[in-house]
Amino acid sequence: YRSDPDVLQARYAATKNSGTIDTDMVKWISPVNNDVYFYGNTGKFYYKVGGTGTFSLVGTVSTAQGQGMEFFNDYIYMGGSAKVSRYGPISGTPTLTDPYGTISSIGYETWLPMTNFINYLCIGNGRYLSTYDGTTYTYNQITLPPNYHVRCLAVITGKYLAIGTYQGSNINNFENAKIFLWDGASTTYNDIIEVNDGGINAMLFHQNQLYIWAGIHGNIYSWNGNLVKLKKVPFVGEGK
Repeated sequence: YRSDPDVLQARYAATKNSGTIDTDMVKWISPVNNDVYFYGNTGKFYYKVGGTGTFSLVGTVSTAQGQGMEFFNDYIYMGGSAKVSRYGPISGTPTLTDPYGTISSIGYETWLPMTNFINYLCIGNGRYLSTYDGTTYTYNQITLPPNYHVRCLAVITGKYLAIGTYQGSNINNFENAKIFLWDGASTTYNDIIEVNDGGINAMLFHQNQLYIWAGIHGNIYSWNGNLVKLKKVPFVGEGK
């Protein structure tokens, strides 16, 4: 911060690095080995060789808005409109499979966040947490209460998968949001973190703290048994 310790402020302007290759808004970024993969809001799928290499367009996932992406078991999985596609094997001669038929029963959602947890690829699928272990796909491994949508996922190392949600049709429909905690073995979620600040936009677990960016006022919290407000991101308008 520069002046107000409650507000984060920008310091340096970013510079474009992708040349003319990136033509849409990148929504997901995933480092894999020495390269980095990018997934945009028109379904375009890019990668960058190494930390300083060039960008290349791999292909386009049809009828997709870049709903989610994650690396799992030598493949990159990408969420689309009521489907999941994949690219790999990364260690061999990768190809884009659109859609990947083994993972089905995906609802049409603006977000299909994904992460690795225990031996699963976990996918936020509306009010369901779907899982894929490399062989078996289960669309309703965990079922959340009606009217909740999975927005983001984070792994609390050695303990839980944190499932950030929002209610209604938009992130700003309700002030109250919930983070559901799941141990990876139970038939339902194990606990709930209440956040009275709109939906949960993003989460990150680091050094025994779960960091939470909650909904519609730009507030950032931390949780380690207790919820504590840390900072505010300025200029976050209603619903942004």
